Amino acid sequence: MKSLWVFLSLLSTVAFAAKMEPGHYQGWDIETKTVMADLVLNADQSLIFNLTTPDFTTPAPGCTGKYAEAGNEVTSDVICPMEFLPTAQVRMDITEVTHETIRATDGVAVPVFVDALGSDPIVFKMKLIEAPVIP
Repeated sequence: MKSLWVFLSLLSTVAFAAKMEPGHYQGWDIETKTVMADLVLNADQSLIFNLTTPDFTTPAPGCTGKYAEAGNEVTSDVICPMEFLPTAQVRMDITEVTHETIRATDGVAVPVFVDALGSDPIVFKMKLIEAPVIP
């Protein structure tokens, strides 16, 4: 019985340790404020990512994949419906993300690294706009 209690305690700690909970996130790049990101993280670790710039919009259904959160990073290998970028590896540095900052009106700075775009990150102000309702 004690081992069951320890297991459930560890499980709940892991579940609440996640900084990026399932939900719908939006962000904009800090530098130009013209690149908009739309990110949906699902409870099954799947994601949908769309990007909109003044001259480009990710074709439907957007880039899709599975994500993992470890420490201060969220990583994903995504498949995109674009000939020039069919796949990409994405890494987000979520060091500054907390329950409060991701819900703040002005969001929180999140550096996003995309392997196909080089080694420098694009820093987005990200915020949670809709958390799933869990009955």
